[in-house]
Amino acid sequence: MVSKGTILKYVGIGIILIIVLLMGPTFKHYMNLSVIKANLIPIPKELYQDNGTATVRNKFKLVPKYPKINEPKTSVEDQKNQKINGPKTSVEDQRNLKLNGPTTTLEDHGNPKMKERTTSVEDQGKEITTNIKYLVYLCDKNRRCGGWGDRQRGIVTAFIWSCLLNRAYKIVMTSSCDLTQFYQPNKINWILDQNEIKNKTSKVIDVMNLHAISVDEEFKPYEHIDILYVKTNNPKFFYYLNQNINLMPDYLKGINGLDFRMEFFKTVWSRLMKPTERLKNRLLNATKPMFIGGRRANLVTAHVRIGRSKYMPYERVVLSLDSTNIILNFLDKYKHSKIYVATDHADVRKAAIAKLGNRYIGSYAPFLNPDNTARGTKLACWAFEMTLVDQLAMIDADVLVTSPSGLSTYAAYLNPNTEEIYRFNGTTVIPYHPL
Repeated sequence: MVSKGTILKYVGIGIILIIVLLMGPTFKHYMNLSVIKANLIPIPKELYQDNGTATVRNKFKLVPKYPKINEPKTSVEDQKNQKINGPKTSVEDQRNLKLNGPTTTLEDHGNPKMKERTTSVEDQGKEITTNIKYLVYLCDKNRRCGGWGDRQRGIVTAFIWSCLLNRAYKIVMTSSCDLTQFYQPNKINWILDQNEIKNKTSKVIDVMNLHAISVDEEFKPYEHIDILYVKTNNPKFFYYLNQNINLMPDYLKGINGLDFRMEFFKTVWSRLMKPTERLKNRLLNATKPMFIGGRRANLVTAHVRIGRSKYMPYERVVLSLDSTNIILNFLDKYKHSKIYVATDHADVRKAAIAKLGNRYIGSYAPFLNPDNTARGTKLACWAFEMTLVDQLAMIDADVLVTSPSGLSTYAAYLNPNTEEIYRFNGTTVIPYHPL
C-alpha cells in the first residue's frame, strides 16, 4: 500500500511540473526568445520551423562592437596605390547599394577647414589623408540605441556636433542589423571605411538619454583623439544649430520661420540619407493595393502606437487601446482612399481591418521592439526593416496622422505634403504643428 507521504510527494511534483509548463511560455516571451507566429504575420518563411512556431536562428551570433582599428600598417607606397571601393559587401549588396554620393566637402559639411583635409570619391582611390579626425554616430549591440525615432534625432544631432568640432561625420549602426542594407549616403558619405581609420586613436563617448550636453565640456577634452564614437539620442539638434549658426553650412543658415525645426531636420537628413533599392521595393510590395488600373489611389496613413502591451511589456504607455475607435472613425471618412495603418498592437490591426474593409493596407511590422530583441538575429533585423517601411509609407502619404512617437513625428518632418498632416493626442485628431 502506498503511504500518505509518497502520495503527497507525487502530488507536489505534479504541481511543480504544471507551474513550470504554465510559466514556460511567459518566461520565454519576456526574454524575447519565443514569439507567437500569429503576432508576426507576415514574415519570411525561413524564420519558421515546420511546426509553425517562430525560431530565432544564430541568436548568439553578435555584431561587431565597432570597426576594428588596429590593423597592420601599410607602406606609404601601398597607401597611394590602394583603391578604396567603400565597405565590403556581398555580391547581392553590391548590386543593391550604389553609393554615388560624394564624400564630405565644403558644400556638404559647411566647414572651410574640412575642405583642406577631405578628398573626392575619385581622389580617395589614389591617396589616403592621414590627418582627418572623425565624429562617428555609433549604435551597436553593447548599448540600447532606442527606437528608430531616437536614432534619427541622434544621427542629426551628432552631425551638428561634428560641424562644431570640425570633424568628418560618419555613421556606424549594426544593431539590430547593418543600416547600409536599408539606407545609403546621399550627398554626404557617412560610411566609415576601414582604410580611413588604420592606426588611429579612438574613444567611445556614451551620452544616451542625456539632453543637457555642453559640446565644449563633453568633447573638447578629447580633441586629440582621432575618432570619437558617440552614442546619443539627443533631440536638441535645433538648439545647437541656433546657438552656433555661424559655424553651420550655408544651406542651414537661411532656414527660419515657424517650422524651422522641421526644416533643419529635413535638410540634414536628406543630405545624409536615401533609401536603398531593397527598402524601396519593400515599400512598393507593401503598398501594391493602392495601385488600381495603373493609377495610384490617394494614400492615407496613420501611426497608432499603443506602447506597453503583452507583446512589448517593457515599453512606456503611449496611447490607450480604448482610444483606437477615435482615430479609426477619423480615417473612415476617406471613402475612396487606401489606408495604411502602422501599429504595434494586434488588436488595433484587427479593428482597422474590420472598420476599413478593403481600403485597409496592412502594416507588416511584427509586434516587437527591435532594440529589445536579441540583436544580430534575422527576427530583429526583420522587425527593424519593417519599421523603416512603415515610416517610408508615412513619408509618402497624401494624408498622415501621427502618434506621440518619434517614428511618425519625423515622418511628418520629412513628408512634403504638409497640408494634411494631423496629430492624434489620445482624445482627438488635430492639425499637426511641429513641437
